[in-house]
Amino acid sequence: MSYGKAASGFVRNAKAKLIEGKVTGDSPFRVGLKTSDGWLYADGLTHSDYTFTEALLMYGFDDDGKMQIALQLSTTPFE
Repeated sequence: MSYGKAASGFVRNAKAKLIEGKVTGDSPFRVGLKTSDGWLYADGLTHSDYTFTEALLMYGFDDDGKMQIALQLSTTPFE
């Protein structure tokens, strides 16, 4: 199943005060994060992992196994 091409952006170690979070769907799934400035969305996510450093990592891969999207959340900055 192909999910098409999505617009993308890259932000690293940005601070955001999260007010609410929602996860919908069942692979691929979508994550919405409500901040004081509006909503951030990640659509087409297929995998997730919670690390020992208390980081939530979510990724979306296409049919060829290529990563199409990533969302990484943590209370501390990533290196």
